[in-house]
Amino acid sequence: MSKMGISVLSSYRGGGNFETVGLSRTIVSEFFPGITSKISGIGISGIEKKIREIHEQAFKEK
Repeated sequence: MSKMGISVLSSYRGGGNFETVGLSRTIVSEFFPGITSKISGIGISGIEKKIREIHEQAFKEK
């Protein structure tokens, strides 16, 4: 966005200036309709697993 100059958020809406990286095509099509996804990535189960791992690390007994 910085290369496009200074703008307000509303000017980006519907502009098609974004694409997803690292999310599965299923997630992109379900939660981000109209956004392109050239490469697939992590799905819902992978996100859940990662959240559980991070939570366990944060709250494990010392």
